[in-house]
Amino acid sequence: MRCHTSQGVSKHEKGANKRNEKAVHQKCSFQNINIVTDALTIGKSGFHDLGLSANFRLPHPICSVRNADQGEDMTHAIRTSLWLGFFGFILWSWWWLYSMAVRMDVDLIGRPGPMGQRMAAMDPRMDMVMPMAEFSPLFLMWGVMMAAMMLPTLVPTLTTYDNLIRSADGTRAGWLGVLLGYFIVWVGFAGLIAAVQLALLFGGVIDMLGIAKNPLVGGGLLIVVGLFQFTRTKELCHGVCHAPMTYFLGNWRTGFAGGLRMGLGLGAFCVGCCWGFMALGFVGGVMSLLWMGLATLFMVLEKLPQIGHVIMKPAGVILIMGGVVWAAQGVGG
Repeated sequence: MRCHTSQGVSKHEKGANKRNEKAVHQKCSFQNINIVTDALTIGKSGFHDLGLSANFRLPHPICSVRNADQGEDMTHAIRTSLWLGFFGFILWSWWWLYSMAVRMDVDLIGRPGPMGQRMAAMDPRMDMVMPMAEFSPLFLMWGVMMAAMMLPTLVPTLTTYDNLIRSADGTRAGWLGVLLGYFIVWVGFAGLIAAVQLALLFGGVIDMLGIAKNPLVGGGLLIVVGLFQFTRTKELCHGVCHAPMTYFLGNWRTGFAGGLRMGLGLGAFCVGCCWGFMALGFVGGVMSLLWMGLATLFMVLEKLPQIGHVIMKPAGVILIMGGVVWAAQGVGG
């Protein structure tokens, strides 16, 4: 008799808990997206209907408590030190580039001084050590440049993932994976553009400082990058870059490996979106801190969800007009 009564109470409590969980937690808030669904009964097909990755887990009563416990495990000190390390690396990269420009006698705008002018006039085939005519030093320079210019543009994406650590099943290891994957892609691009610079240097198109010798080349490059702002490829890549939440929703993977995979994907889209601004270094010189700063500022603004899509095409118009003016110098000369 007692056993029967105990089982009855247990079933009643289970039923009450289940009804309470459905009633209280039916509306799941994910970042700025409110998804009204039955979190306890949604299946794989439901995720596809909502446009979400099947690996992504919506917050629900049980996982909300679990995620709160996980958030407590990750101390504030660790999170703060990771962000400080991230921004510290960016500042170090800028300091390194500034020091290199000073050693090469190049001012902030990219104009060479007397020593810089002699360096720019050197023949890359001369039998002497010339770092700007060798792949390894150029690869290092471009790699540091990618850190200085492109990591700041990743802040909105990392902030979005940081929020998922608290609201979904994101992890700090996944956060690091996203960062590493993104940077790996840009380091690969650094190797590619270093090889392009060497080809242009030995082909007589640019000088030792990476400045196009003919204004027609610089003007043409400005026009090409400006026209690219109006292409479908730019639109697709930019759509991913300035809306990381959408990308995470459709490609969610957990853990470090999952974060690395998503970071590689984000990096590929970002290269497709921003490669042109890296190539513009050959217009005024790859050591021009003015070009680096303006390009970084624009790419950061272009990735902001509020204004990114608004400034994309006007920037293309400005680049095209600037290219026409730049190329006219060559025609007039």
